[in-house]
Amino acid sequence: LCPQLFVIFYYHGGFIQENAISKNGFMIGKTKVISEYNLFKARAISLAEAGQYNKAMRFTATCARLAYHLNFRYSDNELETLMLKMGDALFEEKQEKGSNTGYLFYDCFAYDNRGLTQQYLHALIQFGQPFVFVLANNGELHKSKNIIDELEKCSYATLVVLNEPDEVSSALALQKIIETHRPAKAFLHLSPWDVPGITVWNRQTHIERYFIDLTDHAFWLGTRCADYYLEFRNYGYNIAIDHRGIDKHKLLWQPYYPIQSDEPFAGFPVDVTNKTIGFSGANFYKIYGRNNTFLKLIKTILEQNPGFIFLFAGSGNARPVHQFIKQHQLENRIILLGDRKDINAVYRNIDIYINTYPVIGALMTQFAVCNRKPIVSYTTSDLASNFIEDFLPVDRTVAYSIKDEDEFIAETGRLINDVPYRENNVKNYEGSVPDAGQFNHTLMQNMGKDKLVTVNYTAVKIDTEAIFDLYLETENNFLKAYDLMKFGLLKKDYVRDYFGRALVSAIKIVFFQPEIIIQKVKNKLK
Repeated sequence: LCPQLFVIFYYHGGFIQENAISKNGFMIGKTKVISEYNLFKARAISLAEAGQYNKAMRFTATCARLAYHLNFRYSDNELETLMLKMGDALFEEKQEKGSNTGYLFYDCFAYDNRGLTQQYLHALIQFGQPFVFVLANNGELHKSKNIIDELEKCSYATLVVLNEPDEVSSALALQKIIETHRPAKAFLHLSPWDVPGITVWNRQTHIERYFIDLTDHAFWLGTRCADYYLEFRNYGYNIAIDHRGIDKHKLLWQPYYPIQSDEPFAGFPVDVTNKTIGFSGANFYKIYGRNNTFLKLIKTILEQNPGFIFLFAGSGNARPVHQFIKQHQLENRIILLGDRKDINAVYRNIDIYINTYPVIGALMTQFAVCNRKPIVSYTTSDLASNFIEDFLPVDRTVAYSIKDEDEFIAETGRLINDVPYRENNVKNYEGSVPDAGQFNHTLMQNMGKDKLVTVNYTAVKIDTEAIFDLYLETENNFLKAYDLMKFGLLKKDYVRDYFGRALVSAIKIVFFQPEIIIQKVKNKLK
């Protein structure tokens, strides 16, 4: 039974439908991803119809996580309708009117120096009105120390932590909090798969709700849970209108700024004396894909510039980077810093910021601007979300994303070797990031009668197929997380509902296509 069990549990019920084999082993394809997404969606709908709302919410959230992970769509009206129906079933029709004053901030993250929590929190504190901060923390309070400290020091802030045992309990607890505090306005800092929260916020039509579009480039749930959507760049406007079906009059212009902490510098793990330091940072998935172009470009730059060293601060799956470093013997040239709490101090101690590719990092780029560091960016024309000039209001004749590899390598080399040129680069980005006062002023305007809803946006053709291909490549060649995600999210529900299908697939392969297993073993041995 060992071969059969290996196949079943290695793929965690992975519905081996396409049987695609490459030099890296099994690969998922578009047909498999879309069919399984639709299967999970159908299961969520049927569970809700049967009154099994906890399971229905879990399957709905799994759909959202998989769509976010592979970026093959940006919204789903069927899931939005499903959450509306679950809200109708769980709650009575009666809704108390909001108060005339007071705010509520609902946050699924609240990570120190990450996301947009602190930008909005600081604005609410500056406004001076009573507000409630609801943290759906999922047991991660250790990541929110600075935020919690600020809330506890504010006399007109009330902190409530939601940590309920299941989805329905979370929804009921949130509804009770809203009924108790009756805010006039609410800010929603949601995860893309916060089904309990969205189920509740869908119904709060008596409160003016502002959705903070943190991940404008990817799938998220919540297209019907807010009155206004706060966007920070033109790309988000295009996605919202063309791919999420949100009325343009609900879109507000709200560019943000990075939180610059005063965490003391923790140093670098290597001696950087007399070195020119290039730096970048992000979740590692942002530099995978497109045949490892980013790391290959960095390798070429290192080879052409012996006095150059490249540091990277990031989180997530670092194994492919370690493999690349080892393969090319770059242990002393590419240095991984991990997830740095002293990120602002790190920027102060580097020379050049290199933007990530094939997925750009907006906040990381803003850190470079605020710390007056030169910036160089590479992208390709089919990735419209990657243009630095889209989220920084700069003169596009002097500051732009380079779309030619040789030009990018040459530009980076010049920044390494020509200090006056480096200093001039910094001037190109001056004033392109708002400060806290400007952010607060814009937010206050968006909360008033004179909202910035008439901002003109430039239509952008978004190549959805190219983006789907990119995320599939990243999954297949680097992350290999798809099947583990499904099992990890649904656990026993997944095994119970789909074990039979996995067993049939396993038997077919073991007894009728053993060459697939043989090929997989050979690849592992290589």
